[in-house]
Amino acid sequence: MKKRWHVCRRMMVLIGLAFVSLGCSAQAPQNETTKVEGLVTINGTPLPRVAVTFFPVGDQPNGRPTSVEANTEGHFALDAAAGANSVTIAPLDPEMDMFDLNPKCRSATETPLEIDLPKGQSITLVIEAGAKPSITEKPVP
Repeated sequence: MKKRWHVCRRMMVLIGLAFVSLGCSAQAPQNETTKVEGLVTINGTPLPRVAVTFFPVGDQPNGRPTSVEANTEGHFALDAAAGANSVTIAPLDPEMDMFDLNPKCRSATETPLEIDLPKGQSITLVIEAGAKPSITEKPVP
Protein backbone atom coordinates (compact mmCIF):
# COMPACT_ATOMS: atom_id res chain seq x y z
CA MET A 1 0.00 0.00 0.00
CA LYS A 2 2.80 2.41 0.95
CA LYS A 3 4.68 1.60 -2.26
CA ARG A 4 1.54 2.30 -4.29
CA TRP A 5 1.23 5.75 -2.62
CA HIS A 6 4.85 6.56 -3.55
CA VAL A 7 4.16 5.61 -7.17
CA CYS A 8 1.00 7.76 -7.20
CA ARG A 9 2.84 10.70 -5.66
CA ARG A 10 5.63 10.43 -8.21
CA MET A 11 3.13 10.29 -11.07
CA MET A 12 1.33 13.39 -9.73
CA VAL A 13 4.62 15.32 -9.65
CA LEU A 14 5.50 14.21 -13.19
CA ILE A 15 2.03 15.14 -14.47
CA GLY A 16 2.37 18.53 -12.77
CA LEU A 17 5.73 19.04 -14.48
CA ALA A 18 4.14 18.13 -17.82
CA PHE A 19 1.44 20.76 -17.32
CA VAL A 20 4.01 23.39 -16.37
CA SER A 21 6.03 22.46 -19.46
CA LEU A 22 2.96 22.70 -21.69
CA GLY A 23 2.11 26.07 -20.20
CA CYS A 24 5.63 27.25 -20.96
CA SER A 25 5.57 26.12 -24.58
CA ALA A 26 4.66 29.63 -25.74
CA GLN A 27 8.19 30.87 -25.04
CA ALA A 28 8.86 34.49 -24.20
CA PRO A 29 11.07 36.45 -26.59
CA GLN A 30 14.74 35.42 -26.23
CA ASN A 31 15.77 38.75 -24.69
CA GLU A 32 13.22 38.28 -21.88
CA THR A 33 14.65 34.97 -20.71
CA THR A 34 17.84 33.82 -19.06
CA LYS A 35 19.65 30.59 -19.84
CA VAL A 36 20.19 28.98 -16.45
CA GLU A 37 22.50 26.05 -15.74
CA GLY A 38 23.08 24.78 -12.27
CA LEU A 39 23.63 22.22 -9.60
CA VAL A 40 21.26 21.43 -6.71
CA THR A 41 22.95 20.43 -3.45
CA ILE A 42 22.06 19.46 0.11
CA ASN A 43 24.79 20.47 2.54
CA GLY A 44 27.23 20.59 -0.39
CA THR A 45 26.33 17.13 -1.75
CA PRO A 46 24.67 16.99 -5.22
CA LEU A 47 20.95 16.21 -5.05
CA PRO A 48 19.80 13.96 -7.92
CA ARG A 49 16.43 13.72 -9.63
CA VAL A 50 14.57 16.69 -8.19
CA ALA A 51 12.19 19.12 -9.88
CA VAL A 52 13.69 22.63 -10.06
CA THR A 53 11.04 25.31 -10.73
CA PHE A 54 11.55 29.04 -11.30
CA PHE A 55 8.46 31.14 -10.46
CA PRO A 56 8.56 34.75 -11.73
CA VAL A 57 7.72 37.21 -8.94
CA GLY A 58 5.41 40.16 -9.50
CA ASP A 59 3.78 41.32 -12.73
CA GLN A 60 6.14 40.21 -15.49
CA PRO A 61 5.03 39.99 -19.14
CA ASN A 62 6.72 36.60 -19.51
CA GLY A 63 5.77 35.47 -16.02
CA ARG A 64 5.17 31.75 -16.45
CA PRO A 65 6.84 29.20 -14.19
CA THR A 66 9.55 27.06 -15.77
CA SER A 67 10.44 23.62 -14.44
CA VAL A 68 13.04 20.97 -15.19
CA GLU A 69 14.24 17.71 -13.66
CA ALA A 70 17.82 17.67 -12.37
CA ASN A 71 19.82 14.71 -13.64
CA THR A 72 21.33 11.92 -11.53
CA GLU A 73 24.24 14.20 -10.59
CA GLY A 74 22.04 17.16 -9.59
CA HIS A 75 22.72 19.22 -12.75
CA PHE A 76 19.95 21.09 -14.60
CA ALA A 77 19.52 23.56 -17.48
CA LEU A 78 16.52 25.64 -18.59
CA ASP A 79 15.38 28.99 -19.99
CA ALA A 80 13.66 30.97 -17.21
CA ALA A 81 11.85 34.32 -17.22
CA ALA A 82 14.28 37.17 -16.65
CA GLY A 83 13.78 39.28 -13.54
CA ALA A 84 12.91 38.32 -9.98
CA ASN A 85 12.20 34.60 -9.46
CA SER A 86 11.41 32.33 -6.53
CA VAL A 87 12.88 28.84 -6.87
CA THR A 88 11.47 25.59 -5.50
CA ILE A 89 13.07 22.17 -5.20
CA ALA A 90 10.81 19.10 -5.01
CA PRO A 91 11.88 15.45 -4.79
CA LEU A 92 10.67 13.17 -7.58
CA ASP A 93 11.82 9.94 -5.97
CA PRO A 94 9.87 8.71 -2.91
CA GLU A 95 13.16 7.51 -1.41
CA MET A 96 14.37 11.13 -1.54
CA ASP A 97 12.69 11.88 1.80
CA MET A 98 15.81 10.62 3.56
CA PHE A 99 17.69 13.74 2.45
CA ASP A 100 17.66 16.85 4.59
CA LEU A 101 15.70 18.94 2.07
CA ASN A 102 14.50 22.13 3.72
CA PRO A 103 10.67 21.88 3.66
CA LYS A 104 10.32 25.58 2.80
CA CYS A 105 12.22 24.95 -0.47
CA ARG A 106 9.25 22.89 -1.70
CA SER A 107 6.71 25.72 -1.46
CA ALA A 108 6.42 28.57 -3.99
CA THR A 109 4.99 30.84 -1.28
CA GLU A 110 7.51 29.98 1.47
CA THR A 111 10.75 29.32 -0.40
CA PRO A 112 13.73 31.36 0.76
CA LEU A 113 15.37 30.74 -2.62
CA GLU A 114 15.12 33.93 -4.70
CA ILE A 115 17.20 35.36 -7.53
CA ASP A 116 17.07 38.22 -10.02
CA LEU A 117 17.91 36.77 -13.46
CA PRO A 118 19.52 39.11 -16.04
CA LYS A 119 17.71 39.49 -19.40
CA GLY A 120 19.16 37.75 -22.45
CA GLN A 121 22.17 36.30 -20.64
CA SER A 122 23.42 32.97 -19.38
CA ILE A 123 23.98 32.28 -15.70
CA THR A 124 25.40 29.36 -13.73
CA LEU A 125 24.06 28.68 -10.24
CA VAL A 126 24.60 26.41 -7.28
CA ILE A 127 21.34 26.00 -5.34
CA GLU A 128 21.73 24.83 -1.75
CA ALA A 129 18.46 23.33 -0.46
CA GLY A 130 19.59 22.12 2.97
CA ALA A 131 19.39 23.70 6.40
CA LYS A 132 20.65 27.08 5.09
CA PRO A 133 19.10 27.49 1.62
CA SER A 134 20.93 29.76 -0.81
CA ILE A 135 21.55 30.47 -4.48
CA THR A 136 25.10 31.32 -5.51
CA GLU A 137 26.19 32.43 -8.95
CA LYS A 138 29.35 30.51 -9.79
CA PRO A 139 30.68 27.81 -12.06
CA VAL A 140 29.28 24.36 -11.34
CA PRO A 141 32.02 21.95 -10.16
